[in-house]
Amino acid sequence: MNAIAIDGRTVRRAVQLACATLALAFGMPHLAASAEPAHEPSVMIVGTDHWSAQRLAWSMLAADAPLSMDAGQLDTFAQAFSQRHILAKEAQTAGLASDPRIAERLALARDTILADEQVARLRQLAPVDARQVRARYDADPTSHDEYRLSQILVRISDNDPAVPPAQRRTAAQALARARSIQRQLEHGAHFATLARRVSDDVDSRDHGGQLPEMFAMDLRADLRSAVAVLRPQSVSEPLLSSDGYHLIRLDEKTSPNFESSRRLLEFELRDAWANAEVSRLRSGAPVMFDATAWLAQRDRLLAQEGAHTVVPQGTVVQGSSAVGLR
Repeated sequence: MNAIAIDGRTVRRAVQLACATLALAFGMPHLAASAEPAHEPSVMIVGTDHWSAQRLAWSMLAADAPLSMDAGQLDTFAQAFSQRHILAKEAQTAGLASDPRIAERLALARDTILADEQVARLRQLAPVDARQVRARYDADPTSHDEYRLSQILVRISDNDPAVPPAQRRTAAQALARARSIQRQLEHGAHFATLARRVSDDVDSRDHGGQLPEMFAMDLRADLRSAVAVLRPQSVSEPLLSSDGYHLIRLDEKTSPNFESSRRLLEFELRDAWANAEVSRLRSGAPVMFDATAWLAQRDRLLAQEGAHTVVPQGTVVQGSSAVGLR
């Protein structure tokens, strides 16, 4: 965790942009997909099964395959798709769908798909209009400023049991070290080289201190104002966070106007409304999980599964003894 972004959400920019592009690039989609045209000619045949252009488009979208694939990509997709279909039909004929474990996997896949589609549907239903989008922008016009930042972190570790006592730093010692690094930079030291050598942020150190792109709104409130006044290629004073002192360099900043931010702003409003609806649904359906009852039965169930069973989180269980199960 680099402690620069709120909750470490430095990848949110890419996720939001991708979602907004898909959901809003051509306006919000209709709530119901258009029906497959009757008697549409087949563009693919696997055995006795036929795919019209519309059905194949749905299959491509379901497989996260772009409709704009070239001929070579289409051939690769068709080969993989047809093999999966042939094997699935063979499994169905063999009765695998009636196996309780496989039936549960199918049910989980169905629930996952329906849950994702319901969230998408809620976004579509969100009562968002142009006035709300504009108001969101006006409330904080700089929230969607895009930053490329690099940092050198000097960690405060006086209470960190994972650090050997002789290597721990108090807040005062961390600040003194940050000041020393700052002086080296002022005297011409190369930022990326120094970051690789001295930064305590393991996530960015090997990249010369470079952080993932982020929005201004993703920056911690206590760091955002300091970053906002940086000039390109300038380095901040040592900035204190819960992890230690940061020397932050502004590599690049882009300040989009309202029109270029509008689709993303609309998506965020719709997403917030959908999340509120999800919370409302959850509050109306109390969840009870009896962990004690489960644990009392777990060893018996594991023993039935055989000598080697893989359980969640990658833990390999041998017999009835689980190693590292949390």
